[in-house]
Amino acid sequence: MLQTVDHRVVMLSKDEKVPYLVELLRRTEEPQTIIFCNSEAQALILATWLKKMKISAQHVLEDFPSDQKEDLIANFKSGNVANLVTNDFGLKGLKITQVNLVINFEIPRKSHHYKNRANRLKNSPSAKVVNFCGPDDGEFLDAVESLLGSKIAQLHIEDDDLALDVCPQPEVDVSHLQKKKGRDRDRDNKKPKRESNRTRDGKNTERKPRDSKKEVKEKKPMPVKKPKKFEVTSSSLEDAQKEALEYFEIDDVEKLQWDVLKEGKKSFLFFGKNDVTYQFSLKPADHDELGRETLSFLRELVLQMNLDLDVEMGSDPETLTIDISGEDVGLVLCNKKQLLFALDLVTKQAMTRAGLLSRGVSIYLNAIGTNPPKEPSERSHDRKRRGGRRDQRRSRNNEFSEEVLINMAKELKERVIETGEPQTTKTLHPADRRLIHQFLENDKEVQTTSLGDGRFKKIEVSRI
Repeated sequence: MLQTVDHRVVMLSKDEKVPYLVELLRRTEEPQTIIFCNSEAQALILATWLKKMKISAQHVLEDFPSDQKEDLIANFKSGNVANLVTNDFGLKGLKITQVNLVINFEIPRKSHHYKNRANRLKNSPSAKVVNFCGPDDGEFLDAVESLLGSKIAQLHIEDDDLALDVCPQPEVDVSHLQKKKGRDRDRDNKKPKRESNRTRDGKNTERKPRDSKKEVKEKKPMPVKKPKKFEVTSSSLEDAQKEALEYFEIDDVEKLQWDVLKEGKKSFLFFGKNDVTYQFSLKPADHDELGRETLSFLRELVLQMNLDLDVEMGSDPETLTIDISGEDVGLVLCNKKQLLFALDLVTKQAMTRAGLLSRGVSIYLNAIGTNPPKEPSERSHDRKRRGGRRDQRRSRNNEFSEEVLINMAKELKERVIETGEPQTTKTLHPADRRLIHQFLENDKEVQTTSLGDGRFKKIEVSRI
C-alpha cells in the first residue's frame, strides 16, 4: 500500500503551516481530505481555525460517542463535511479508506502511525500523502523515510502558495484534553512483555543481574555570555591591563579603552600605592580597519567555498558596504538570497568575535548581478490565464530593490529624529523586512520592531 501512493514533503516554519494548509485546501479538487495531528488538542484547535476561515472541517476525537462518530462519518462520505481533522486514535475502528488526500499537519513521532495514516488512502497512484515538516520534525522524517525505503520528494513553495488572509488563532479551551497527553505518549512507549526464563525444552536459563544504579548523564552547562565591560581593582594600571587582555582574549593593549570608577586611599600614612577600580571595554574599530578585515575574511571564505566571486569595498561613505559580483553571483541571489543572508550573518559574527564590530558600525553586503530567470511552468501560465485573486497578490520579484529599501530605512530614521515619533512602513515581505532590520540593527539612535500577524508585517522605527 505504501509503495502505490505518492508521498511528498514540504518544509515549513511553524508560522507557515496554517497559511499553506488553507491555500492547499482552497486549491485542491479532492472532495474529501483527512488531516492528521499528533494530539487531540492540536486537532481541535486546527479544526476550529479552519471553520473560522470558512473552510468545511470537523474534528474527530477518540472519546466521541459512537453515534456522534457515525453521524460525522456519514456527513464526510456524503460531502457535507470536506475535511476531517484528527489524531492517530480518533478514527480507530472506523472504516474510512477511500480518500485521495491525507495531510500530515505534524509528522508522526512513530513510523507505524505513518503507515496507519497512509492506509486511509485509496489503493491508487492518484492517492497522495502531503507531509508538513517543521524545524523539529527532522528526526521523525528520517524514520518515515527508513520505513518507505527511499527519500520523500520535496515540494517547493512560492509566495502565492501561502494564504494572506489567515485570521489569528482562535482561543479554544483544551484544558480537558491536556490530561490525555500522557496516555497517547504511553501508547507509543509501551514496554515489551518480559520474556520467561524457561525455554521450550523446559530448562531454566540464568537471568543476568540487573544493575540497580542508573547512569546519570551529566548536563553540560550552558555557555555564559561575557559582559562587554570588565571591572577590576588594582594598584597598578599595568596589572589591570593584563587582566583585561586575558578577559577579552586579545593581546594588543591598543584595542582597550578604560575609565577610572573609584580611587582608593593610600595604604599607610598617605604613603604607598592606592587601589584603583577600572572599567575596561574594547575600542570600536575604525571604518578603514573594519573594512580591511571584512574584505580579507570574505575573500578567504569565498575562496574556500570554491566560488568565482569578486569582493570589493562599496562607495557608500555612511555604511561599510561590501559589493559582491562575478560569475557565480547568481548562486548568491537564488533561493530568495539565502546564501547572501548567510554570508552577511557569518561575516558579522566573525567581526563581532574579533572585537571589530560594535554598536554604531554597520556592515552591509550587496550582490551585484542578476539571478537567472526560471523557465515558466505550465501551472504559472494557467494561473495567469485564470486571473482573479491570485494575480492580485504581491509578487516577490523586485517589488522593492535593495537601494529602495535602504533609502526607505534612511528616510524613516530621519523622520524619527526630526519628529521624535515612531514611523511605520507599509506591509513588507519577510526578505524586505530583513534588509531594513539589518541596515539599522547597529544604529545608536533608532531601533526597529516588526508589527502585525502572519507572513507580511510592518516595521516600526523608533528612538532607542
